[in-house]
Amino acid sequence: MALTGHERVAFRLRGLPISDQPTEWQSGPVTWQGRHDIEPLAGDVPYGEHMVMPASVAFRFRGQRGAPTIEARVEVVHGVPELSHFAMTSTATGGLRSSDLRNVFVDGLVLGVAEMTAQHVEEVADGVYGIRDPEPRQASKAAERARRGRGATAARTGRRPVPTDRIRYTAEVYRDHLQSGPRQAVIDHLGVTGSTADRYIARARAAGFLPATTPGKAKG
Repeated sequence: MALTGHERVAFRLRGLPISDQPTEWQSGPVTWQGRHDIEPLAGDVPYGEHMVMPASVAFRFRGQRGAPTIEARVEVVHGVPELSHFAMTSTATGGLRSSDLRNVFVDGLVLGVAEMTAQHVEEVADGVYGIRDPEPRQASKAAERARRGRGATAARTGRRPVPTDRIRYTAEVYRDHLQSGPRQAVIDHLGVTGSTADRYIARARAAGFLPATTPGKAKG
């Protein structure tokens, strides 16, 4: 069943906020050393089809050894996380350079924050959803590392934007398997995890390749 925001969601934030965790920012030709903080600014809302994440999240990367400081805010709009605020401050002599800006991929930053804060949900009673406990096997390694205080920005900020043709293909697979488990079909055909499939499906809806869902029913 797809969450639409009308169901009651019983949620707990595990390991949040995250404070002062060592991080390697790998999002381009240069690897930045630093520490990061993540703080939820609002309650959980549906993200994808089987997950929830804070409606607003503050992310801060404090660069070391000449790396800049970055402050960002990620907000969920219609089930899709988006970057609503971004600021970069130089910590080195000479100020910011073009290479600093090229070292930031917006999609990678947004998806990294989403995966570090998103949690899978399941129906615990009629119309009531809760966080899976214990941690779901399908949870991304990035989210697990973040909750254990190791930091996961390095793995996620380096991800390139998902190509439009991949999102379009996700929609095609989803529509072709409406009667036989569209989400699982996306997982199998694209060779991705459940959380990645949810993210692709959410992006396909945001791009207009798939229509919005209705409670208890997948739509193509």
